[in-house]
Amino acid sequence: MADRIFLIPGSPDLIPGLGGASPQMIEDLLAIAEIRSERIEALAAALQAEPGFPNADRISDVVREAINDDRQASAVVTALHNVPPSRVDQTIQTVRDWREANNKNAERFPEEALVSVEQNLRRLTRDFPALERCRKARRLGSILGNTAESLELICDLRPVFNAQRDLVEGMMPLTTMKIVYEGQDEEVRVLEVQLSRDMLTELVEKAQKAQQKLDVLNRSIAEWTPNGLVDLGQQSR
Repeated sequence: MADRIFLIPGSPDLIPGLGGASPQMIEDLLAIAEIRSERIEALAAALQAEPGFPNADRISDVVREAINDDRQASAVVTALHNVPPSRVDQTIQTVRDWREANNKNAERFPEEALVSVEQNLRRLTRDFPALERCRKARRLGSILGNTAESLELICDLRPVFNAQRDLVEGMMPLTTMKIVYEGQDEEVRVLEVQLSRDMLTELVEKAQKAQQKLDVLNRSIAEWTPNGLVDLGQQSR
């Protein structure tokens, strides 16, 4: 996913150019404009000192420890995920264009709020080492192969009709595995396959073995390179 710091699927509200300034984008930026400078600096210091490869949950925890307001913290998390330093100017220009569209918008987002949000965004979107490591890991993780976005197992029954199709002669249980994934071209696709009962059992067994292997690898990584475990996580759509 180009220009994304973490594994955040979907169409982010804070990315300019995707239909202009959305209502959620304006709400988030107004919330960021209200944050006091000392809290911004406390958060910046915490992000600067963050070791290893923090995933999305860890970044959210760091933000909420520094920003003691749910609305403001949520807006900051969104900004960190979707506004890299190279997009601050574009984000501010999007808001300026939105303000100039009519007087109501200008009243909703006064000039002093725009100045404040620009200052706060620049402080928040520095090239923090931990976030840079996450960007690099994300790029490396997406160079080859497709990225699974979600996986579902759906069990249902399919009726078997007689030749005249006026009588159900039997019922056939089916298990369908649905995988939503993102290809190398960043297009989201869906793969659906039917699993027999034996294949479903085999899938469960292999998944359990994979979990055991991951546990061993995680413990080993903790010994080999402290704070070196890359687990960027993934949020659902």
